[in-house]
Amino acid sequence: AALEELGGVPPTWRRELTAAERAQPRRALLNAGAAKGEGDHAPRWGRLPARDGWLEAEAAVAFDTSGRAPLARVHLVLRPGEGVHWNNESDPLAVWIGEPELPEGWRVDTRSLGWPPPAEPVSDEVRRLDFEVLLPEGSAGGTLPLRIVFGACSDDDGTCVLLRHDLDIEVKPRG
Repeated sequence: AALEELGGVPPTWRRELTAAERAQPRRALLNAGAAKGEGDHAPRWGRLPARDGWLEAEAAVAFDTSGRAPLARVHLVLRPGEGVHWNNESDPLAVWIGEPELPEGWRVDTRSLGWPPPAEPVSDEVRRLDFEVLLPEGSAGGTLPLRIVFGACSDDDGTCVLLRHDLDIEVKPRG
């Protein structure tokens, strides 16, 4: 609005800004009655094989700068490894947060994230997901475990498999 008042043209965003980009955390985690992130995780995912090199996973943690609560947004970037493509005819990509369990007193806005597969049978796009985590007051942080389940195909021989990738994210507030 201020830009328009000065005669400028506001930029057109190709994608809606996230709450973290607007410096607005999701309020559900700050409310006393918010869910503690307890959920039904499928234990069968733990039995899937994990193979090195099939998935590249990166995480960035950005804490709310208001100082009202130790609340952070976790940004995940997932891409198939070199010589691998997503298998979009398999089960959709799923991320289980706090699997096998959340650290004591931690809360998340969701216990699982998914990615609907594109229409083509295989693809190699980067998949970006995010969620929020609220630490107990005075927490020094810790490690948040994730379990990622994904279908992928090898470019070498065309073998397609359903795999698991476990990822530990360090969540530590400043100070």
